[in-house]
Amino acid sequence: MRFKSIILSALASLFLFSACENEVEINGDWRDVPVVFGLLDVDSTEQFIRISRVFLGEGDALAFAQIQDSLYYKEGDIDAKVFEFINGNETRVFPLVRRTDIAKDTGIFANPGQVLYSFEVPANNKLKLNAEYVLSVKNIKTGNELIGRTQLVKKVNVATPSQFSQSANIFPQQKTFVKWTSSENGRLYEVFLRFIYREYPEGLPQNVVRKEVNINLGRLTANNDVGGEELQREIDNRVIYQTLASFISAATPENPMLRFADSLYYVINAGDEDLFTYLNVNQPSNTIAQERPQFTNIENGLGLFASRNTYIRRLPIGPLTSDSLRNNPVTQPLNFQ
Repeated sequence: MRFKSIILSALASLFLFSACENEVEINGDWRDVPVVFGLLDVDSTEQFIRISRVFLGEGDALAFAQIQDSLYYKEGDIDAKVFEFINGNETRVFPLVRRTDIAKDTGIFANPGQVLYSFEVPANNKLKLNAEYVLSVKNIKTGNELIGRTQLVKKVNVATPSQFSQSANIFPQQKTFVKWTSSENGRLYEVFLRFIYREYPEGLPQNVVRKEVNINLGRLTANNDVGGEELQREIDNRVIYQTLASFISAATPENPMLRFADSLYYVINAGDEDLFTYLNVNQPSNTIAQERPQFTNIENGLGLFASRNTYIRRLPIGPLTSDSLRNNPVTQPLNFQ
């Protein structure tokens, strides 16, 4: 009853306060605050950057999030470019193109109508590992210019799987290892195994479909971004079999699927120091203190302009693994051939 009386007293105080003539203005004067999120990847010929803005108004914030003009700049409102500098000298300029043709999942924010910005990089003249890239987003109306800077994460040197490996062998009684050396400018590493298989209904090979199951081996942080540190992730192969059985439906008389193991991709995503800090700051809190510091590496705006590098190695599934998938009690119901 004590707790209930405190709540009632507090509510009464609120009603008394709202009856006064003095009003508290929660929303201050509006100002343009751009927000960007971009990760440059040295191996990609098409780079994407999300440019939006902070929105403010009277009423329901969730309703504002569904209004495209609240989130995005109109065509011609901003001039966005990425500059390439090598040894302090400007070597290339990439104008950003406003895109509205890329679908977005439904959710809180405006959909459809997502706005992204992109620029093309020639396949024979990709982004340079020794360059600094500067993002400039200038508001034509206000003159405000957002600036972001990043250097690229260099390539990951992978020891396992070996460059001499010809196939992927996944035996239940063993483990699968991924070993690599940290790269220069790389701090955060995320490792995946991507199992590729083909399936079609029995008697209908013309209806073959290629599918995949991603197995996350988790994240690993290097001690610094200098490079040269030996890192490793591993997984018990029995977990791989159990994961496949969880994500692939069993073949039944009603669902007579034939399946064929195709290949295993080893994927390592390497992120730079700023990406590591951004994800670390924004991870869910496991304490009652939900307020957390805000991280941005953007001048005159908010967000993140950083880089990543992705290592991908494909190995075909070996015949012994195909036999194991077909006969192992865990995966036998999946009807691998």
